[in-house]
Amino acid sequence: MDSAMASALYSALIIAISLEWISVECCYNNQRVGFCSRARKIFEGVCPGVSYRDCNYFTLRCGCVKNTFRNKQGECVAKADCDPQVDVTRPCSEDSEKPLQTNVNAGTAITPEKPVVSQAPSLPEEAPRGGEDGQGITKTPINIPYPNPVSSLGKSGCPYDSAQCAHECKKLGYPDGMCDAIMSENCYCSGRSSSSPSSAQILSLLDGEEPKNWPYGFVLETEDRVLQLREHFGCPTTLTKCLEECRQHGYFHAFCQVQPDHKCFCWKLASKNNWQERVPTRQEAKIQVSGQVGCESDTCDSTCRSNDASGGFCTQDTEPVCRCYKMLPYGGTSSTLFRKFTKPKYLNLVEATKQFLQSQETIVLSQISVGAWLQSECYCLESTLDTSEEGISRYVGCHMKVLDANHIQMAKASIKTKFEVAFVNDATEIQLNTDSGQLHFGLKSNYKVLSATHTCMLVQVGEVGKGIPLCALWTVKSSRYATNNDATPCLTTLKTTCMNPFFDAYNDGSQCGEQLQLA
Repeated sequence: MDSAMASALYSALIIAISLEWISVECCYNNQRVGFCSRARKIFEGVCPGVSYRDCNYFTLRCGCVKNTFRNKQGECVAKADCDPQVDVTRPCSEDSEKPLQTNVNAGTAITPEKPVVSQAPSLPEEAPRGGEDGQGITKTPINIPYPNPVSSLGKSGCPYDSAQCAHECKKLGYPDGMCDAIMSENCYCSGRSSSSPSSAQILSLLDGEEPKNWPYGFVLETEDRVLQLREHFGCPTTLTKCLEECRQHGYFHAFCQVQPDHKCFCWKLASKNNWQERVPTRQEAKIQVSGQVGCESDTCDSTCRSNDASGGFCTQDTEPVCRCYKMLPYGGTSSTLFRKFTKPKYLNLVEATKQFLQSQETIVLSQISVGAWLQSECYCLESTLDTSEEGISRYVGCHMKVLDANHIQMAKASIKTKFEVAFVNDATEIQLNTDSGQLHFGLKSNYKVLSATHTCMLVQVGEVGKGIPLCALWTVKSSRYATNNDATPCLTTLKTTCMNPFFDAYNDGSQCGEQLQLA
């Protein structure tokens, strides 16, 4: 009995600690899971006038990482961001004789957005000291000697080319640039000189990438900014306090999280150049509420989550619309994170479309919505690259029935066609043309691209009903039957967005081949 009871108590203790660990919120902004000192205070540095926070041995709290100090707003900042005329208080130790003050609840405020470059996260206390990167190249961590390093243009040659990093930093007015080989492997600048450019000039050099507060995300269809606050501010009972708090941070819209946390979320319209020409249009993310009195928040949220979004909310419009949003992980610049999150991993849909059309492999019309397929004399539409012309030029060919010596046989006809890819009216479009100005094989002069990778391209060829698109899927011929390849995004969009059923335009056209004789 004693052994069984001891085992049960041990199991209960492990479960209690595990549940406590799971319940800890993610530690953002220079914070990590802290530990409790003998004095039952969180072990971390604090700025002058800030009290240590209470804790016990079975409670996990977020504490400031090494070389950062908690200020009165509950943020973990560098020493220079405390009162520069007063030395900061070091972390409390077990033998500290300093009086311990009452608890200050931290992590409840988020600094309003300001047009400055976001600070890099401090290095963790238990950071590894170098090692292999998996490719046989040794990466040596470099300590940045200056306080308050700022992120430059992403990697900028890092972690292996520190000279390029230093060069990019000098362009921004910082005399020193070093690679952070421990955390994000990004380039960081430091030691800003008096002749450094203004914040507006830096943002211009950063190509419109404005710094973000964490945690933040975006609305999938519109790319509007979403900011999650760390407190409820009246949610879910009332939206008034939440909206008032959001306005303090420069956001003019708010919604309450549907999930049990019920945190206050802020959102605002993204600037025109913030995401433009960087990401594909996400039509599948829009869920238009029709035939209902209003948008049902629970239904909207669950629908968005089932489509791999972080959640959903209803707009406060006369005709509410369900919007899905996705929260981004911590670290890096906005466009880097967006490219890392979205698939295919290209700069934007325009570049992915160009890469597909410039493929040296044969591409074929693989599937098309039945409503857009016309049973014509053209079978097995395919295209090969023409390398003799500048720009994107391809031979578009088709197998056709021809009468020869009183027999019908198959023959192939090819027409040189020029392709231009452009971002027009918030959408990626392909424009087709020939030297004669006349298109063949039922092709149109322009198509809207819905998805693309280097092995596939999905275009809209028409629409039915209330804007449901009729689609055509082009794929690289050699990868038509491959599974789990880069064509997956096109196939997913085809099934979730386009009008079905679909006609297999290449496989079902079994009359392909010049050698096939027909009676």
